[in-house]
Amino acid sequence: MGAGKSWTARYIAGLKVRAGHQVVVLDPHAANHEWKGIRHIGAGMDYGAIAEFLAAYLNDITTRYQEFNRAGLSEEDWQQQLRSQGRVMSVICEEMTNWADRLPGDIGSKFFKAAMSDSRKVLLPPLFVAHDRTLICLGDAKGLAKLRDSSLLELELIPTIHPTTRKPVSSGKGRLKLPGYSQWLEVELPTIDRKITDFTSWSAPIQNSVQPPLRAEPESIQFNTDLDRLNWLNRLYQASPSHPELAELNQFKSAESPESPESDDSVRNRIAELKTQGMSKNQIIFVVWGAKAGGSKAYQNAVKEYARLMNELGD
Repeated sequence: MGAGKSWTARYIAGLKVRAGHQVVVLDPHAANHEWKGIRHIGAGMDYGAIAEFLAAYLNDITTRYQEFNRAGLSEEDWQQQLRSQGRVMSVICEEMTNWADRLPGDIGSKFFKAAMSDSRKVLLPPLFVAHDRTLICLGDAKGLAKLRDSSLLELELIPTIHPTTRKPVSSGKGRLKLPGYSQWLEVELPTIDRKITDFTSWSAPIQNSVQPPLRAEPESIQFNTDLDRLNWLNRLYQASPSHPELAELNQFKSAESPESPESDDSVRNRIAELKTQGMSKNQIIFVVWGAKAGGSKAYQNAVKEYARLMNELGD
């Protein structure tokens, strides 16, 4: 309590809105006006509404896999199609600890299992906000500890004690555990000085059908946030192989790369970070090695290098 989980969850919700995700919040203890601009389910302790949504979510997972089967596309291309259609949907389960056991039947545990094992490929990512990582606090999903450890990207917030009130408050520090790893990494968190309740200003900007050129000298390219950088890279990824803007990426990579090659550990860390942000294998290869999917020798070499690094991780 007091570590800043709810405020941090709201900040993440804003980033998801800005990234163009559909965001759904399951929060039976908040009023609708506290999630302005976001679809909020469960206000007034309406656990029936939450259960109804979870059932629809499970059905949506099945429907999307059926669509994928009929599409005849690669996983990466099909996911890109979902993104272009604005169908990435993030489900934020606020204070799941307090309401998971109040849902009828076993819908909570079914939701948790499906969200962990089936949601990634069809771009329906969940965010669980809970007091701890026990399975009881995560929908009472018995027997799924191994799935939790292998699937969840976990962020633990570390509180500090306020010198006057003597109550726990956010310290701006936390620990991050990557899926499938037992080690916790210390991380710095953004400073959040207020509770975000209005998300209308976070909406993703409407893109013009004809985008302005991105060309700039490498030393003049600056990004206010990691999201800005990823959006810029994604725009280049969508460009045709002959597009002049791709030359900008090569200039930028040359400008930001150290004189000595990156170590394997450094590259693995970059890949892991990009994976957590929803990038596909081909997008990661493009960002890390600057090679677009196709039959080029550069792409083939990058695929081999990606496979080598991932095999060493046991991924």
